[in-house]
Amino acid sequence: DKEIPQELLAEIEMQRDTCERIIQSKDRLIKEFKAELKAKDDEYVKSLKKQAEDIDLLLERMGRQFGALRTTFEDEMEEIETAFMQERHEMMQSHEDELTSLMDRRREKEEQYMEARRRRVDEDHRQLEA
Repeated sequence: DKEIPQELLAEIEMQRDTCERIIQSKDRLIKEFKAELKAKDDEYVKSLKKQAEDIDLLLERMGRQFGALRTTFEDEMEEIETAFMQERHEMMQSHEDELTSLMDRRREKEEQYMEARRRRVDEDHRQLEA
């Protein structure tokens, strides 16, 4: 349709301008996307750093809490052990007293038996001599 070279040149120039605007628009979009991607990457890195700090803080708190619990449990264990040892000592003392008492009673019974036997032997000797 366009046979005049000036018209063809004008159409080509118009298409070139249109292409140039499209390329500039595309380049602008690429820059915006790159800037947005960089912002999101920076935000992600900050988020990771914050998460690492939070984890470190949590670990520190857990360590302190564990230490406090451990100290509490050790103190309780020591109290239980002390009470157990005291109760054990009291029971052993009670059993020792009971054993001593039984041994004393046995000794007294043996002495009584020996005294009674000695009297019978003396009585038997006297009867044999008489």
